[in-house]
Amino acid sequence: MPRPPHIPHRTRPVGRLPVLAKLRDEFGMVAHLALRGLETAPSIEAFDALAEVFNLLQVDLRNDARRSDVAAVISDGAGALIAAQDAVAAGQVPAPELLERIRAGVNAIDGLIGKLDVTRLYASMQALKAMKRAEAHA
Repeated sequence: MPRPPHIPHRTRPVGRLPVLAKLRDEFGMVAHLALRGLETAPSIEAFDALAEVFNLLQVDLRNDARRSDVAAVISDGAGALIAAQDAVAAGQVPAPELLERIRAGVNAIDGLIGKLDVTRLYASMQALKAMKRAEAHA
């Protein structure tokens, strides 16, 4: 039986779509391999790959009060990565205390990624791309 014209059709919101194992493993692999690269053969490519993961998670967690403790660890790791940028650009292994903070951030990301909503993560990826485009045109 068709709906009467005065009753609007409502779609039910989709629930949380978790990040599945394959995507979670891919994020973890990128982050851990990039970290290993910083420890053994520092390069801008490893730095950029790790910065990309940190930036994405920071954008995704920016308004998530439930995960503020994990967000703080990730932000600290990102700050340590920025502090290590000059050493990495010179081909030097970052200082051990910086590597420990970066590792803590990577481990926090690894533990969190499977608990995130894939649609929200995708929206964060798009927001990050938009920020990069805006920065390139500025």
